[in-house]
Amino acid sequence: MTGQEYRERSRKGDAPMTSNPLQTTLEQILGNTGHAEALSSGASWRDLCHVLERCAEGVDRSTPEKAARGYRHLARFLAAGLRSCVTHDDPDAPVLQRMIDDTAPWGLDHPDCLYLYAALRPDAHYVLEGDAGQANVLDIQVNSGHFSCGEVQGVDTLAAVDRVTLNTDADGQFRLPIGPGADRSGGLATGDTARFLQIRQYFADWLRERPARLIVTRADGPARRATPDPRLVGRQLETLARWMERGGRLWRSLSERMLSMPPNTIHVHPATESKHGALAGQIYAMGNFRCGPGEAVILQIKLPTCRHWNLSLSNRQWEAIDYGRHQSSLNQEQAGSIPGGKLCAVIAQEDPGYADWLDPAGEHEGTLALRLHRAASPPEIDIRCVPLEALSAALPADTPRVTPAERKARLDLRRRGVRLRYAV
Repeated sequence: MTGQEYRERSRKGDAPMTSNPLQTTLEQILGNTGHAEALSSGASWRDLCHVLERCAEGVDRSTPEKAARGYRHLARFLAAGLRSCVTHDDPDAPVLQRMIDDTAPWGLDHPDCLYLYAALRPDAHYVLEGDAGQANVLDIQVNSGHFSCGEVQGVDTLAAVDRVTLNTDADGQFRLPIGPGADRSGGLATGDTARFLQIRQYFADWLRERPARLIVTRADGPARRATPDPRLVGRQLETLARWMERGGRLWRSLSERMLSMPPNTIHVHPATESKHGALAGQIYAMGNFRCGPGEAVILQIKLPTCRHWNLSLSNRQWEAIDYGRHQSSLNQEQAGSIPGGKLCAVIAQEDPGYADWLDPAGEHEGTLALRLHRAASPPEIDIRCVPLEALSAALPADTPRVTPAERKARLDLRRRGVRLRYAV
């Protein structure tokens, strides 16, 4: 079978399979010989370039501002894809890297979260070790699939451990085996389809909670290759092309689905299980906002007792609005006083002087998400749009306010917290 034939059949989902599931997965991980042939002929690179051209055709260029948003999104999504599909996608020499950050946001990213990623293969043995840090929530997952597949169900969680169940010593140090049968020694078993390691750290206090210092090593494999494997590089380029086309289409369709709901709508979803890469025990309330000049969107939320909560705004591209330079998100440490356990947040284009203002940074519409981790019950949410001039009368009298100087101080602390999180 030629490289071209293999790639065409792979796209259709009918590439040849072997009878052994483990061998099949290893072939996918290491790259079929068809990938090497496609690489040698230049087809892999040409395909990637054609995909990028098709992605660019979908950019709205009706105004310079919309074109800037669209092309910036493509460039940043490509930068994120290069990390997860190429530069850090060698399971024989895994390196933890930032899967998402403030320079490469995608997929409705969480402003409180530091996401880490490393490639795995199911037949290999690894060790994750280091200092667990001080994040309010720490979750470690072994997953199958890849976010380039273009389907939510294309990623499945095989094993997971969180801060509560992670075995650390008095100094917060730990050593976690990962591989076939690793669960028998207190680690995470990979099963027959493991593809990557994903680590989430949720920070409530952005300044004082220290990120984990972690390394992952392959315990039974060779050192880094002196020369690149053509099968691996060919497979990486094909994965990147899928990331841009199929992955990008998935996030775009999910964002459009939220935006298609009536303006200023939010739906509460039940707590998630640990599957499809989701964080177990997390309630999501997701929807949209529409707020033009002279308007204010009020969110009154009765918050249940929970381990961690965050309310955040995202743009049409499903990127978190720049949370280091704008107060576009809030959590339990950042919000003002919450009388009676009820948060009263306000979306407005200009600072209305209330502590829990959510700044859309010039976006007149976008998506929003409330995440509650390990909540005792679902939240109660009321959302409505009022004229900005009627905002004061529409809010409870005890809604906390801030002065311009206090707002500046808050923004300075946010900026510093983000830079500390991504310092290394």
